[in-house]
Amino acid sequence: MEIDGTRWIYREVMDNGGIKRYRNDREKEEYESNVPLHYRRKNGLPADEMANTLGYESDSEMYEAIQTSERLRRSLTASLSYNQYRAKDFTEYAREELIEIMNAHLQDYPTN
Repeated sequence: MEIDGTRWIYREVMDNGGIKRYRNDREKEEYESNVPLHYRRKNGLPADEMANTLGYESDSEMYEAIQTSERLRRSLTASLSYNQYRAKDFTEYAREELIEIMNAHLQDYPTN
């Protein structure tokens, strides 16, 4: 899936079992700094194999795609939260306005 030219890589990674941790220290550090926790799986593929499976030239290129995808996800999440907040705020405002209109109407037309 692509959004504004950015590949949504999470689903592809998970469909292939997630990304497994490397055993040596250099690659372990690179893995931990580039692979978010929700991409990691104990029985997944090593990063270089996952990159190859997904059609990337290297694990570094895949890491970059993951970081870009995560930035987009965070941005969309923040935007959605803001819009949800605005909708809630508007709903509360509309409710208060409706109550005022109903009260004014009841004063104009007493029920007795």
